[in-house]
Amino acid sequence: MKSQRKKRQSFIEELLNARKVSSQNDIIKYLEDQGIEVQQSTLSKDLVSLGVLKKDGVYTLPEFTESDKGYKVENIEEATAILVIRSKPGYAAPIGVAIDNLGSKHIAGCICGDDTVFVAVKSPQDLTPARRELFKLFRV
Repeated sequence: MKSQRKKRQSFIEELLNARKVSSQNDIIKYLEDQGIEVQQSTLSKDLVSLGVLKKDGVYTLPEFTESDKGYKVENIEEATAILVIRSKPGYAAPIGVAIDNLGSKHIAGCICGDDTVFVAVKSPQDLTPARRELFKLFRV
């Protein structure tokens, strides 16, 4: 199953890098042309997992530069064993993907909204090191 997901997501990235796409139906059609059948609900999950945003009616992959990685993090604060990250609207999902990919031994996982990410920290003792890792990752 995971290899199918990775293959599907690779084709999605290829498509979004190659041309402007304005509907999920266009993505589904492209995947079908590649021999991959996918339901809309699965495609939606793939788009979130890839951090895809819809800007000006066009699906786009998150853009990262070496200096700021493209994130719009405005604040990181502690809340007992949870860190709360606030961002510009629409940026929480790609921030969550970056946190998941970080592989921190201090972070259990995260939940994303539109402009807020709740980061579950493994213990109160892990709050400060986790916060430092996030400040470094997002250059806040």
